[in-house]
Amino acid sequence: MKELGIPQGRDGLMRNIKHGINGNFVVEEQDDNKIVFANQDCPFAGKVKNRASLRLMTFNLFGDIAHGFSIQVGIIIGYLDFLNNHHKIKNAQRRQWLALISLVSWLAVPGPLLAKEPLVLNTAFTSPLSNDAQTGFVDVVVNEALERIGHGLESVRLPAERALINANAGIDDGDLLRIAGLQKTYPNLIQVPEKIIDLEFVVITKRAQFPVTGWSSLKPYSVAIITGWKILERNITKVAVLTKVKNVNQLFTLLLKDRVDTIVYSRWVGLGYIKQHQIRGVRILEPPLARRDLYVYLHKKHQHLVPKLAAALRAMKTDGSYQRAFQQILAPFAGK
Repeated sequence: MKELGIPQGRDGLMRNIKHGINGNFVVEEQDDNKIVFANQDCPFAGKVKNRASLRLMTFNLFGDIAHGFSIQVGIIIGYLDFLNNHHKIKNAQRRQWLALISLVSWLAVPGPLLAKEPLVLNTAFTSPLSNDAQTGFVDVVVNEALERIGHGLESVRLPAERALINANAGIDDGDLLRIAGLQKTYPNLIQVPEKIIDLEFVVITKRAQFPVTGWSSLKPYSVAIITGWKILERNITKVAVLTKVKNVNQLFTLLLKDRVDTIVYSRWVGLGYIKQHQIRGVRILEPPLARRDLYVYLHKKHQHLVPKLAAALRAMKTDGSYQRAFQQILAPFAGK
């Protein structure tokens, strides 16, 4: 092995490669069956600090890669030992064999180990549109579209305003679901020009009942909304009392404890919350205050993916996979 100009043994080769990604790796234990590495410095530390979901993702991902890579290194070293012991070849030929064997071994790694990393898209939406299990309607649709272009999805629930700030700053890869036109306020975000869903914004009440004739019909009432929902913040300004909260739990708590007359929320996630928590005694007033198309937004660092993702979403609507997801996930929440 020394004649080939590479570190002696599997441990030397793996340690040399791992140093190449700025990891401070040392051999902690070694015997005939295993090699245990210890790392004193993580090259991804700054990226995953205070972000549990990313820490878990890197732990699982690189554990799988390490396992697969260990097998590939064994193949490489086995071939090199064979060449070194049984063939009289020149140094230049050895280098060519090493390059060829490395390439073949890399190509032999299973597909999942070579897959591109998932995009982290923030959202304040909950079930049935998005959830931690990634089984919400928007999770399923966007994940499949991203997989068709070589990526995947990790949807992360954040307060609505924080979700936009993080996405615009490039801390995360984008926002899962927003109304059109936000790039005017958040210039680092690019709207993917293919609608994900129509969303209706509705009035939900416990006692109050009145005809909904537009935003102005809320004027005599105390109203609660979630901070960061831009369409609501822009249109609900002249009411008796306006209360802003951080999340849906606080929103419904105000209504159920009679601290506000009404709340304004999305129809789908409102129905999902009511069903999940078995809430009774509340009603949705008709018609909706507004209906808007909602879109995925990607940070500008992913601008090359925008047309590809839009095309994948259009293809899903054409081949029926979008409608199947709708019937399986959303239709039951509407009682249809």
